[in-house]
Amino acid sequence: LEMDNLIFIPHEEIRCERTICFVRRGICIYGGHVATKGFTWGQDMILNNAELRKTHHGWARTFMELTVLTRHDLDEVLEDMPDDRKAVRRYAIRLGFIRGMVRHARHVRNHAHRHGHFETREKKKAFLDAHFAELAVRSRNDPTKIWQGQLTSITKRGAVAMRRLRQTHKELLSVVEDGARSIDTQITELEKTLEAVGKSHRVFPSMPHAPKAFSQSM
Repeated sequence: LEMDNLIFIPHEEIRCERTICFVRRGICIYGGHVATKGFTWGQDMILNNAELRKTHHGWARTFMELTVLTRHDLDEVLEDMPDDRKAVRRYAIRLGFIRGMVRHARHVRNHAHRHGHFETREKKKAFLDAHFAELAVRSRNDPTKIWQGQLTSITKRGAVAMRRLRQTHKELLSVVEDGARSIDTQITELEKTLEAVGKSHRVFPSMPHAPKAFSQSM
C-alpha cells in the first residue's frame, strides 16, 4: 500500500482530510476520545457525501507518529484488486446508510424540539406517526402496510427464536436424562460390587484370624 508516515509535536493540530489514520505511537485527542497506539480514524473517507463524513480534528498531546492513507492512493491500489474494490464499495454503502439514518433522525428530533412536539408522550407519538405517514406517502406506500410488514417480520423472528429455544430445551433435557441414566447405572453397579464384597466376607468370616488348628500347633 502507498502509505505515508507523519510526525506531530505536542499541542499540534492534526488535520487529515479524506485520509485514514493509524496511530503508531504517542497520544492525541480525537473527537472526545483519547487516541493511543492502535487507534484508527478516518474510515469514512470512502464516502463521497461530505455531509456524512466526520469533521473532527486531532490534537497531539505528545510526540505523535501516524501512518496515513489518502482516498486517492486507496483508489489507485483498488484498481488492480476488483474483489477488494467491491468489498470497500459494500462497506461504503452500509456506512452511508447508517450515517444517513442517524443524520435524518437528528434532524427530526431537533425539528420536533424546536416546535414543542415532544412536550408530552401523546404529542411525541402523534408527531412520529405523522412523520412516518408522510415518508410512506413520499415512497408511494401505505402506512398500514409498512407497520404490518414490520409486525410480520417481528412475528417471524419471534417464531424462529421460539423454535430455537424449544430445540435447545429438548437437547438440554436429553443431556440431563442421559446423565441420570448413567448415574443410575453406576449406582446399580456399585450396589452389585458391595453385595459381592459382603458375600465374600460371609463365606470366609474367620479370614482375618488364624485357624484354630494352626494356632494350637504353634
